[in-house]
Amino acid sequence: MAAEKKDARPGKAPKKESQPLIIAKTPAEEQRLKLERLMRNPDKPAPIPEKPKEWNPRAPPEFVRDVMGSSAGAGSGEFHVYRHLRRREYQRQDFLERLSDKQKLDEEYIEKLQENQKAAEERTAKRRKKREKLKQKKLMAKKAKMESQKEEGLIFQPQLTTNPFLATVTTSTVILQQPYCVFDQTCPGCDIWLVAGLCSATGTFNAPAGTPNVTSLSPYPTAFQPSGSNYFLTRVGPLSNFPCNQSSSDQYFIVGADGTCYAPNCNGALPDGSTVCFRYLLVDANGTLVNSSNWSNNITLPQLLSYNTIYDGLSARSGAMCVITAILCVAAALLLLFFLIALCLKCCCKKDGKQITVMNSIRIPRYDTHNLKERVHPYDNPSYQSDVKNYSTSDTLPKAGARKLNKKCRRVMYSLNDSMAKRSTLFIRIVEGKNLPIKDITGSSDPYCIVKIDNEAIIRTATIWKTLSPFWGEEYTVHLPPYFRTVSFYVLDEDSLSRDDVIGKVSISREVLTAKPQGVDGWMNLTEIDPDEEVQGEIHLQISVLGDGDIPRKLCCQVLEARDLAKKDRNGASDPFVRVRYNGKTYESAVVKKSCYPRWNESFEFELDEALADTGLLSVEVWDWDLVSRNDFLGKVLFNINKLQSAQQEEGWFRLGPDKSKHSEYEGTLGSLRLQLRLRDEVVLPSSHYKPLTELLSQSVGSQLNGNWPDFIMLIDETTTAESRQEVANNLVKLFLGQGLVKEFLDVLFKLELDKTTEPNTLFRSNSLASKSMESFLKVAGMQYLHRLLGPIINRIFEEKKYVELDPSKVELKEAGCAGLHRQQTESDIIQQSSNHLQSYLSELLTSILQSASYCPLLICQVFHQLYLRVQERFPDPEYRKVKFIAVTSFLCLRFISPAIMSPKLFHLREKHADARTSRTLLLLAKAVQTIGNMDTLACCSKEPWMVCLQPAIQQGITQLKDFIIKLVNCHESEDLELQTRMSLQCGTMEKEGFLFLHRTKDKCMPMTSPFKKYYVTLSKDTLSYSRTQHSKKSSFISLPKIRAVEKVEEKCFGSANVMQIISASEDSGQQETLYLDCKSVNELNHWLSALRKACSHNTNTMSCYHPGIYKADRWSCCHQKEKSDPGCDKTRHGVTLQEWYDPLDPDLEAQLIYQHLRSVQHAMRDKYYKLREQQGVQEADSVRDQKKVDGLSKLFSILQDLHDAHAAVEEEERLKNKNVFLELQT
Repeated sequence: MAAEKKDARPGKAPKKESQPLIIAKTPAEEQRLKLERLMRNPDKPAPIPEKPKEWNPRAPPEFVRDVMGSSAGAGSGEFHVYRHLRRREYQRQDFLERLSDKQKLDEEYIEKLQENQKAAEERTAKRRKKREKLKQKKLMAKKAKMESQKEEGLIFQPQLTTNPFLATVTTSTVILQQPYCVFDQTCPGCDIWLVAGLCSATGTFNAPAGTPNVTSLSPYPTAFQPSGSNYFLTRVGPLSNFPCNQSSSDQYFIVGADGTCYAPNCNGALPDGSTVCFRYLLVDANGTLVNSSNWSNNITLPQLLSYNTIYDGLSARSGAMCVITAILCVAAALLLLFFLIALCLKCCCKKDGKQITVMNSIRIPRYDTHNLKERVHPYDNPSYQSDVKNYSTSDTLPKAGARKLNKKCRRVMYSLNDSMAKRSTLFIRIVEGKNLPIKDITGSSDPYCIVKIDNEAIIRTATIWKTLSPFWGEEYTVHLPPYFRTVSFYVLDEDSLSRDDVIGKVSISREVLTAKPQGVDGWMNLTEIDPDEEVQGEIHLQISVLGDGDIPRKLCCQVLEARDLAKKDRNGASDPFVRVRYNGKTYESAVVKKSCYPRWNESFEFELDEALADTGLLSVEVWDWDLVSRNDFLGKVLFNINKLQSAQQEEGWFRLGPDKSKHSEYEGTLGSLRLQLRLRDEVVLPSSHYKPLTELLSQSVGSQLNGNWPDFIMLIDETTTAESRQEVANNLVKLFLGQGLVKEFLDVLFKLELDKTTEPNTLFRSNSLASKSMESFLKVAGMQYLHRLLGPIINRIFEEKKYVELDPSKVELKEAGCAGLHRQQTESDIIQQSSNHLQSYLSELLTSILQSASYCPLLICQVFHQLYLRVQERFPDPEYRKVKFIAVTSFLCLRFISPAIMSPKLFHLREKHADARTSRTLLLLAKAVQTIGNMDTLACCSKEPWMVCLQPAIQQGITQLKDFIIKLVNCHESEDLELQTRMSLQCGTMEKEGFLFLHRTKDKCMPMTSPFKKYYVTLSKDTLSYSRTQHSKKSSFISLPKIRAVEKVEEKCFGSANVMQIISASEDSGQQETLYLDCKSVNELNHWLSALRKACSHNTNTMSCYHPGIYKADRWSCCHQKEKSDPGCDKTRHGVTLQEWYDPLDPDLEAQLIYQHLRSVQHAMRDKYYKLREQQGVQEADSVRDQKKVDGLSKLFSILQDLHDAHAAVEEEERLKNKNVFLELQT
């Protein structure tokens, strides 16, 4: 009882109930518990933390006890005390300086604000004064106008309001402007009244100024009765409500707003259908009329109709009639649906063995000039097709008469062209840009580059976001036809919601590249894109001179057709027409709508002026017709009349040229681009010409010549410069790979390098021919192995995008983020977390390397085995026991794996460059791999102490790497050689695979919806196959020898610029089939084009022309030809390809490149050889072996001379052929 009384005492809070202990397991549950605890007592005030105090340094001590005197004589403990005091004093002084700077900046800011405010107030006062002055001026003008009107008797006339009402005049109301500043404002107690009545009664209201009791005249209820006066008066308001400082258009007065009323002076309704007039009155307080305005113009009110006169249409229709009408409408809709279905079935079926397609497209008007019925198309002539192939390197095709003249010359060329190839290779490196203009509202741009060869896009670089000085660093090697003209670099700004903005371009002609064999390297200014210079395509013309003797001579120009014209309209095509000019006369052809491959077949004749024979020009211009804007220029061709008279007739394809360039006002303000370009033209002779050189080089790596006396490989090593060493090494490796002697070749280089090395620490660390050759060998032979090794770990790093940083000076807390809900990560937390991530990546990579010994190519294992034994033989001492491992890792880790980790795009591991965060992670991982490859953890930790946290993982990695090297060099001794043979390098194989969107046409029409479906496409050595998934059974395939053409498709056909077509012959019927492939980007499109063109380079039944459009609506969309079997309207482009790492080896090309190098260093090799003979002595020089060396060197020089003579003969025959066949008619 006492306890209960004690608890029940007043004023004591009740005892809290015990709450169960709940442990939050997730962040969401922890947040829920916090919210529940907060809402238990909502009245409890929430603590608001105070603002943290600013840090202030400790005040300097007033007295410092220096027992030891000066610090120089003090001990170590006193010195640290002194250093600590000095550091604090420096810190305090630095704080005071920053505080002073801050106060100074604040004062300047406040002073600037006050100046701006004062200037703003002065401007505001000046403008206010100006407005007041203008207002007074307008008011005085208005008053003067009123006074003049009063003097002339022209008082205000009521007007309808100007406010935007739906109706200012109805059947019973009228909205008028109120009488602002109409009457004199000096009348106290005066009111404004309105007289409203019929216009016919204006004469009955005769109340001059001074009329008393004017407001009692004609009250409203009896105003419009038969006996009434047909007008009434109503009060508008006091005069003081209508001053002169307001506009009369701002307010309005509704006459008749009271409707039907019975007060004498109410604002009653007006009679409908009548013509009314109004007049304002000024009445004083006694009801006497003081002044009045003029009568308004006549205003006619609309007539009010009776409801019986409105026709609703329902009275004449019964219910049965409505039902019958509904049934008939449904029946008509069903009939229309059946008609559409029948039409679709008819179009999709076979008719006369031809494919008829229907698409939802716009019908194009048909012109008779589209189809050449009387004239045989030149592509149908087999002899013409042979001329197209043989003379494709020139702007014009040979005329008919020229074929007979050079039959002998052409026969000679046919014998050489059977196995001779003329090739051009362009090395492109897009380095960086600077000072680009701002294109986005954020104050920056998102630039990327597009590379075009003769207006054909082949490369698109990555987009560098939010920068005006982008760095790309992308390298490409492009194989081109020898007749290309220009290479252009377009810089654009990528936009997500709108079309990309064009910044500028850089164009470099072939002549500039040919004039600089060493290459072009430097900054080039971007220029503005002039539409008159962006021309492309060719035009087919026949020009002849008619008449002879007494008959006046005439110049006849027949315009046949054109191809590959520029696209100027939004529909992805143009509306071209031709304008022919000569001697002041101009003719124009018909307009061909929506086509870049038009056909005209029109002739134009001019009277030949003999006075202008030497200086006269014939101009043929192509224009794009536009209905609204001005016509767009598509290109032109100029002809010399004097040369035409000597030729009498000329027919061929002529390249369209640009108009005269205009001076740009933006020149030098669009930024610049740094490019590195080098063009290499090669004429590859038949294989028989290179056979002696290949045999001599093969003998030089044989065992019989590898003695103490230097051989050919040593001479090449000694005479090759540092600039060309990488290219020469690459060519030699590919040549010996094709001959099956790359292992012997590298072994010779290993011996030469080891003989010159005295210090093991510098072994294979220089850029010698051995190092470069081994590096090239790994890139050529081990790229598939590298992709399988590094592919998973690189993809994981790119997908996770974790923040990894070990260097404390580079740690950024903002980049790392928060560790929890309210906890910011510290620097130590970030370093520890980064260390864990790197150890995880490094562990996975080392595990992959250790397991890769089973699938490493056998050829690489054999080369490393030779290197391992050579180094062990050269440095057998126990103190150098690690050198043989370091020799292997110097190539495998330092020159192969680490560069691939740092730059995955250059090794084709990723399509795009890594961002800043991922690049840092890859760099740290590559550093760890390099440290393991050097097999020295102490050296790394001494240079970069922050790598100490990885030392245990690196030490373990060194042990694992040694085990891997032992397995690698002993792989050739394994019994399971079949597995190694399967995984070895297959020279000449080419494989490419990936997901693409496909559509195949046989005899079916294209559906109206999107015809593409997603397939996994695989390009192997013999076939192109595709299936639904990567691992499913291949649903269909195309044999590569059956492929006749691989070309691009016009953008307007499918609404995409990245569609290609594969034209092949059917396996069963032999009919032509087309497979359309839709790629994701320009780069993917060109990679597939290059791979397929290389795979089909030896096909015999290839097409010389094709249709870049599709067959729909009973005709081709490109040239409007009606028959599906009609010949193509554009020439095929087999020569433009991109070099890839999986390209098959070309021994003839590599032999040609080696010949060119040996030819350039021939004299240096001779001098070096005799210099080495003098060093060896006369006795060695008289030996039999040295005589063999002299004979071998003489044989090499003889082979080089024979190749030089063969090239000279080919160039002379080419020159004679061009001189005899072609006439230079274009100016």
